[in-house]
Amino acid sequence: MAPANNLKSQIENILINTPGIKSKAMVKDIGLSKKEINSFLYNHPKIFRIDDSYCWYLCQPSQLVIKFESNCWIDSVKFENALIEHNNLLDSDITKLVFVIPVKYHFLLDASTKLLALCNQLILNKSNCSHGKKTKI
Repeated sequence: MAPANNLKSQIENILINTPGIKSKAMVKDIGLSKKEINSFLYNHPKIFRIDDSYCWYLCQPSQLVIKFESNCWIDSVKFENALIEHNNLLDSDITKLVFVIPVKYHFLLDASTKLLALCNQLILNKSNCSHGKKTKI
């Protein structure tokens, strides 16, 4: 079995990016058996919760960090590529979103407008949610 801290962070990353996933779907990404993953999930009820459909969620989702390439021009394509692995940001349960922009970055206008639009959508979407959680950017 993988070290507990490593397994915890692997599962947290999966659930941040795809909340509501079944443990069977985690097997491929983690490389452990479904039995081992379920055992870990059930033994940590303060971190992970399960619904009636056997889908798993983080009890209190942590932050999501999105990093951009350094020493290059960041255009809308590179911006979209940085977001692509974090699908469903608007529907996710994240409460804090951190954009890591390198010191020597060159953000083109099209990428800047997309970043601003995404921030506005996240703030508006989260403030109108029924569960009342807001996203801190």
